[in-house]
Formats: sequence, C-alpha cells, structure tokens
Amino acid sequence: IANDFIQATEYRIPLLIDPVSKTNPFSEVYCPWPIRFYVIDHMKKLSYIAEPIEGSFPLELIRNAFDDAIQQCQ
Repeated sequence: IANDFIQATEYRIPLLIDPVSKTNPFSEVYCPWPIRFYVIDHMKKLSYIAEPIEGSFPLELIRNAFDDAIQQCQ
C-alpha cells in the first residue's frame, strides 16, 4: 500500500506500515483494521485519521492532510 501511494503521489516523506495483529499495541489502541491511514504531525500527534467513504479512501483527502502537516513543518 505504501509503495502504491508513493507511486501515485510525489511525496517523499517517511511512511510507516504497521502490521495488524492482536498483539500489536498500535492495533489495540487505534483499531486500524482492515485499512486506515494516519498522518502524524511534527509534534508526533495524530493530525488526521482517514476513514473509508463508500468502501474506499479518497486520495485527495489524504493528500490534503499530508499537505497540511508538511506546511506546519516549514
């Protein structure tokens, strides 16, 4: 998923993939199943949590969240 996102956008920022698992602390707290996208800002806080709309994730909303987070860092 991360590689597809990198190829579909021009972002060259760190991307993390956290496997979903019952023993994964992130999964236990944020319930990212089946797929969720999170943007963590420069203060290391979740600034955006994407939720599916009609079964998909609008890339434009995720791009806007990235743009906002990147702009805050500049």
